[in-house]
Amino acid sequence: MLNFLGLALICLLSWLLTKEIRRFALHKKVMDIPNQRSSHKVPVPKSGGLAFIISFYAGLSMLVFTETSTLYLTLPIMGITFLVAGIGLVDDLHPLSARTRLLIHFIAAAALIVLFQGLPPIQFFNNTLWPGPWADIAAVVGIVWILNLYNFMDGIDGLAAIQAITVGIGMAAIAFLQGDTFHLWPILMLVGAVTGFLAWNFPPARIFMGDVGSGFLGLVLCALGLYLMKLHLITFWAFLILMNVFLIDATYTLVRRILQSETLSQAHRRHAYQKAALKFGHKPVSLGAGLINLLWLAPLAILAALFPFFGALLFVVSALPLLAVAIYFKAGQAD
Repeated sequence: MLNFLGLALICLLSWLLTKEIRRFALHKKVMDIPNQRSSHKVPVPKSGGLAFIISFYAGLSMLVFTETSTLYLTLPIMGITFLVAGIGLVDDLHPLSARTRLLIHFIAAAALIVLFQGLPPIQFFNNTLWPGPWADIAAVVGIVWILNLYNFMDGIDGLAAIQAITVGIGMAAIAFLQGDTFHLWPILMLVGAVTGFLAWNFPPARIFMGDVGSGFLGLVLCALGLYLMKLHLITFWAFLILMNVFLIDATYTLVRRILQSETLSQAHRRHAYQKAALKFGHKPVSLGAGLINLLWLAPLAILAALFPFFGALLFVVSALPLLAVAIYFKAGQAD
């Protein structure tokens, strides 16, 4: 009961902090100015992600105090994610070079892999793959990709927040169904913190999370996913399935742009979700992504966790409709 009360307080704290950060951003003119990549037409306050970051850290600290989490999880995750959140906040205020941001992202991703002593074994039908150094290097690249695609996909009101909330619910549901009611609380604290922010970010958004928030969310979801993998509560394939709304759209768009020999650093609005938002509006697309997570991807991820033999197959099954959507909206192609 105490943890449920704490979860409600974390959600309220995030709501209040977002309100104050919005007021400060308006006063100091910390605004997201529309550009080629933007789906909004007027300046909007940014860096609101700082609210759910502080609230999440407060939630983790509370869990340690109530002995519902451990310092082994709390301190390293706070330290590593703070590094990425910090560089994101600096970038929000004074744009940094892509090289500087990527360097910090790779350092943080490598620290995460070292913290959890590499990837856990991955089941591929009847075979068990035992990752080694090369797999860990690939994992670092994969984490950096997820971290950055969260920034790419944070392009319409509410989408990145709803994605984090529903992915978190999926991860917590898997832990619960595996009989673990201890390690799901850090995930629920993240869900509560982002929910408080979403009240201000829901279409039409009154504040954006900014790079400080999007990079943090990509990294912290990887951190929590790796933690649950190490505890054998979630599998590699189940985690990827939960992330597939963002993974498929961003990866397909990137591949198409590479095949068209485009300059990848050039701002654009060619993701499937952006094209869908132009046609249907922000709210239906963001809510639709959340429903896909809850009604399609989460059940498949649960099956992948409970029946690891079918994990790789379920990943493919989960990805195919999302790939069809990306193809339908001609993601990566110029209008």
